[in-house]
Amino acid sequence: MATESGLARQTVSDYGGRMATKETEWQDTEPQPATERAKEEASRVGDAVQREAGQVVDEAKAQTHQILTEAKSRLRDEAKRQSGRTAQNLKGLATDVHTMVDSADSSQSPMASWMKMGADGIDSLADRLETDGVEGLMRDVGDFARRNPTTFLVGAFSAGFLAGRVVKNTDTARIREAAMSTSGVDTGHGQSEESGS
Repeated sequence: MATESGLARQTVSDYGGRMATKETEWQDTEPQPATERAKEEASRVGDAVQREAGQVVDEAKAQTHQILTEAKSRLRDEAKRQSGRTAQNLKGLATDVHTMVDSADSSQSPMASWMKMGADGIDSLADRLETDGVEGLMRDVGDFARRNPTTFLVGAFSAGFLAGRVVKNTDTARIREAAMSTSGVDTGHGQSEESGS
C-alpha cells in the first residue's frame, strides 16, 4: 500500500484557551480508493494482454512448425518419386548400353569395355538412387568431397565448364521450333523462310 506524507497545519487550543497554529507531520496510511483500483485494473489488463499475446505467439509458432513439417514431408515424397523415376530411366539406359555392346561384333575392343564399365556405373548409380534416394546420393557426394576435396573441386569446375559450353552452344531457336512442330503449333518461321527464298 502506498502512503503519503507531508506537513499539515493544525489549529489547536492549549489549556489556557489560546488558539495556536502548529505544523505537524502527517502520514496518510489509507490508500486513495480510485487510484488504487485504477492501478489494479491496469495491472490486470496488462496481464491479460500479455497472456493473450503469448497465446497468439505460441499458436503462430505451432502453425508455422506444422506448415514447415508438411512442406518438408511433401518435398521428401516428391524427391522420392522423382528419384524412383530417374533410377528407372538410368536402369533402362544401362540395359540399352549393355545390349548395344553385347550385340556389337567388337566386344573385345577398348571402347566396348569402357562402355560396359560406364553401363555398370550407371546401373550402380540407379541402384543407389533407388535404395537411398537423393539424400543418400548427396551424402555420398559430400563424403567424397571431404575425402578428396581437390578432385571434387576439379570435377565440379569441369562439369560446370562443360555445362556452360553446352548451354552456350545450344541452338535454342531450333529446339523451340522442333518442340512447336511436334505439338502441332505453327511458329511461322518456316513460312517466312519459304516466301523469302
